[in-house]
Amino acid sequence: MLPDDDAPALYLQIAEQLARLIRNGALARGARLPSVRALARQHGVAQSTVVQAYHWLEDARLVSARPRSGFFVTAPVVSLPEPSTPRPMRRPREVTVDYLGQRILGHKQPEEIVSFSNGTPGIDLLDPDRVRRAVSRAVQRHRNLLCIYPWPSGHEDARRALARYAVSLGCGLDPENIVLTSGCMESVALCLRAVTQPGDVVALESPTHFSFLELLRDLHLRALEIPTHARHGLSLDALQLALDTQPVKATLVVPTLSNPLGSCMPQAGRKRLAQMAARHGMAVIEDAIYNDLVEVDEMR
Repeated sequence: MLPDDDAPALYLQIAEQLARLIRNGALARGARLPSVRALARQHGVAQSTVVQAYHWLEDARLVSARPRSGFFVTAPVVSLPEPSTPRPMRRPREVTVDYLGQRILGHKQPEEIVSFSNGTPGIDLLDPDRVRRAVSRAVQRHRNLLCIYPWPSGHEDARRALARYAVSLGCGLDPENIVLTSGCMESVALCLRAVTQPGDVVALESPTHFSFLELLRDLHLRALEIPTHARHGLSLDALQLALDTQPVKATLVVPTLSNPLGSCMPQAGRKRLAQMAARHGMAVIEDAIYNDLVEVDEMR
């Protein structure tokens, strides 16, 4: 019999089986799980497969490893209600950004609080010695770049590097057609300027990132909020309704780990979005800042 290409990997099958036992209470908090060797023998798989399964359960906060003791069930998982999709917005609106929102984003949080208001890495992730060596090496090898202005579209080597990276995403890009910017917001702004005029309607996720609203306000564009599911992302049915009733020129979307919900649009949804855009002559502007943090399998 040929293997089923759609079947989950062996380690995932083992992990999901244990996860069900933990969630239904069959494995109580503090219970010791079978050893890697015993579980591998039970399922007839390699020990490395079991280790992968346990690592998956660790990432899901269902088990924890104790040195020289094995794996144990952690705190019970609270069963949360499935998130729902809010009702769609009826018409586009002028964007207004209140002062309170700016204060919330710019407010410095106490050190003991983990803030999710901005998608920036923690300073602890940046090893000071490695950063210092990298900067020093770059200055030594490319010190001539400190005294010249690059082309407006960005340094040629950087654009070529991005073209090579794009191959891994399934894209064939000409380095000459790549434009480097000083950040994501400048990129999104350039895209919006290229496909819209002041007063045009732009569809975007609701809720969305605060900076997108500021950008639409500054470009004098009208925002049409599209309901967004916390698990599957932008509601394509609501977007289709908007396209049938409103002159939507562009859709601004973060389909992978959207901010602030963290949702991921399935691959089927991405294909449908592309088809809808082609059919209605609508531009799709994707902020792909977090794509490398998610495996392709997680978007199926």
